[in-house]
Amino acid sequence: MIASRSGTSTLYLNGLDIKWAQLNLPQPSDDTIAKILRAQPELSHFPEALRKFASAPGSDLDLMTMSDTISIVKAGVLCAKVPWLHDENLLQTVHAAPLVWHKPWFDSIAVNAGIQGDIQPAPGELWYAQLRLLFLINGKKLAFIRWYIKSPNPNRDVLQDLGCLSLEWEHVTNQRGLVTQPALFDVIDFEDILKRVYICPDFARNASTGKEDQYFKVNPWKWGRGVPNKAGFAAEEPEVGHISDDE
Repeated sequence: MIASRSGTSTLYLNGLDIKWAQLNLPQPSDDTIAKILRAQPELSHFPEALRKFASAPGSDLDLMTMSDTISIVKAGVLCAKVPWLHDENLLQTVHAAPLVWHKPWFDSIAVNAGIQGDIQPAPGELWYAQLRLLFLINGKKLAFIRWYIKSPNPNRDVLQDLGCLSLEWEHVTNQRGLVTQPALFDVIDFEDILKRVYICPDFARNASTGKEDQYFKVNPWKWGRGVPNKAGFAAEEPEVGHISDDE
């Protein structure tokens, strides 16, 4: 069975509890947090992103009363919306961890444009991001993400003609066109994620511009159709920690 009528995405129950405010300390006293930051330096932006999420209008996470602890998990299951299922949802496992089976695993996802921010999107428009952290706080399932932005290639290629959307990492530039902020991060509700997507490097464009790991293509044809290997996330499942002992 590949589909679910529940429509509720979920995260692994067991995780690693940390004091999230320590993630932006230059020299955290907690060895676990120091280890996490060595594996993922970008998590120094996490406290600011979480405070921004909690203070946004309509947020049901109270900045003044939310817990000082988050529970980091490696994976979750999306009830994804896909074109060929009208009344059901496709179950897709997503990961966000520096070490899964001895390798980094950070899935990319799509959200409906307009869920975050004030920009008025076109009907059906999607925004794309890469999962960098999955976590729970005050019973809420959230995700820390790094945004992609649409970046049409001025030199059209066969993949673009076939419908592969071109992306690059979203960034901030000044009036002179110089990059002042090379990455943009946010915290979003895990249940706002529409689906997992397959995004691969645009090798030709990266090579021609001399910018390694800057440009990407969205593969619109590849879908994960299998049942997640831990569907249901029963309480008796083995613990899923964030940092492996063999790291």
